[in-house]
Amino acid sequence: MKRILLASLLAIASSHVLATPFTEVGDAGYSLATAQLLTVGTTSISGLLDSVDIYRFSWGGGLFTATASTGFDPMLFVFDLSGNTLAFNDDYFGLQSYVSPTLASGDYLLAIDSYAYNYGGVLSGFSGAGSSTGGSAYTITLNAPTIGQAVPEPASIALLGLSLAGLAFSRRKF
Repeated sequence: MKRILLASLLAIASSHVLATPFTEVGDAGYSLATAQLLTVGTTSISGLLDSVDIYRFSWGGGLFTATASTGFDPMLFVFDLSGNTLAFNDDYFGLQSYVSPTLASGDYLLAIDSYAYNYGGVLSGFSGAGSSTGGSAYTITLNAPTIGQAVPEPASIALLGLSLAGLAFSRRKF
């Protein structure tokens, strides 16, 4: 019985998504169409800002918080996929930004721009930002990992297979 419990615990543990940092690839985009998709389990985002960076993410519902740590004066925005502004902040901790809306389960956009590149605070206003790479470094910290449809890793599948094989072997022994 102990072996069955151990095999079950190993199988359950292998399906857990680890919290991970996400690093911007190229330019994160400046519109719904060009927004960079965050991976499942993202807990922080690192990037370089020239004008605007927009990230698309899935949220399981509840309080969502994001805090921007930068060397410049950032502004943070949360939009729904229709472009409606759900949260906005400039200068919460000194010059740092912080948003904390309660969101329903679904897909959203998180945008960061610099006060020096104020595009009006609406998603459609960012369309004039253009795409570029480089600029000032930033990190956005999230209060909980993003969600989505997780694809099992090969190692997790192998661990599950070994657990099932161990379970079958332990039953044959008795």
